[in-house]
Amino acid sequence: MSFITSILSGGVDKILGTVSSTIDALHTSDEEKAQAKLALEQVRGQVAQAQAQMEADLEKAYLEDRQSARQREMEIVKATGKKDWYLYALASVVVVGFFSVTVAMMTMVIPASSQSIAYMLLGGLMSGFSMVLSYFFGSSLGSAQKNALLVQKNGQP
Repeated sequence: MSFITSILSGGVDKILGTVSSTIDALHTSDEEKAQAKLALEQVRGQVAQAQAQMEADLEKAYLEDRQSARQREMEIVKATGKKDWYLYALASVVVVGFFSVTVAMMTMVIPASSQSIAYMLLGGLMSGFSMVLSYFFGSSLGSAQKNALLVQKNGQP
């Protein structure tokens, strides 16, 4: 269950719990309570289905985003016959920057007035470093290798 789904389901459960207690207070006969609670359970099921669909849509969007990055890389190789060096240059800048700032923060005394800026810089570089690692060594590495094989199989360099 994703973070968003867990937040939404917690709120929905509270709302439906309140509705359930309201049903108990307003309906007098057991038959009315049973019918109202059955309708409430149907709503609960519909909410669960909507949450599952939302989760699937988020995962699909994530995978499509990854695929478009792979497609871009393949198109550049097909058009130029070589890899996009900008990608590797940018990744190198992020990695070198991350380690440089990390070493600088460990070895230098940062003035109190600049500490928050230094921490924000380090946080941004950590995020970029994480994305570089995910792209080159994470689950997307297998996809990149598969794309390279497809390009080679189709007679392209």
